[in-house]
Amino acid sequence: MRAAFGQAAVSAYTHYKVVKKFYRKIKRRSGKPVARAVVAKELAKGVWYMLTRNEEYKGFKGRPVRAASQTCWPQPISPHR
Repeated sequence: MRAAFGQAAVSAYTHYKVVKKFYRKIKRRSGKPVARAVVAKELAKGVWYMLTRNEEYKGFKGRPVRAASQTCWPQPISPHR
């Protein structure tokens, strides 16, 4: 589970502005590995609360989250290449 939430954290701070802002704040104080672990922990807490309370996702740390306007992954594969 730790590895899965670690990968989810990388994806989250890559594609979501709210998460990236939080990640950068922690990274300035504590470094990359700690910041990644803190973001992963926050994601895990969100999942825990959603599952135990049967509630909908309210956003990262209570803030609404919107995906970046331009994502580069995954790209659709054209069958005509």
